Amino acid sequence: MSDRTIEHELKFLIAVLNWAAKARDEQGKLFLASNPLRGLKAPTEKNPNRVVLSEEELARALAAEPRHSAGVKQGKRPINPISSRERTR
Repeated sequence: MSDRTIEHELKFLIAVLNWAAKARDEQGKLFLASNPLRGLKAPTEKNPNRVVLSEEELARALAAEPRHSAGVKQGKRPINPISSRERTR
């Protein structure tokens, strides 16, 4: 299991425990007195590898897929969702 996967799973668990430390039951008692993982540092992946296709690579991949080849043959510019997301960071 990668550090990235552990980081995401741990952040989710911490969020659930934070909720449980603030939420109350029908009698008004807290579900948890405190979050036992509070302050725990999650591992982080240094320089995660992300594949970003060039427009040419994406066009070739889409051309190989029959459902998308019509748009490529008509000269429509393919959109690379990965590189689009990277540009917004």
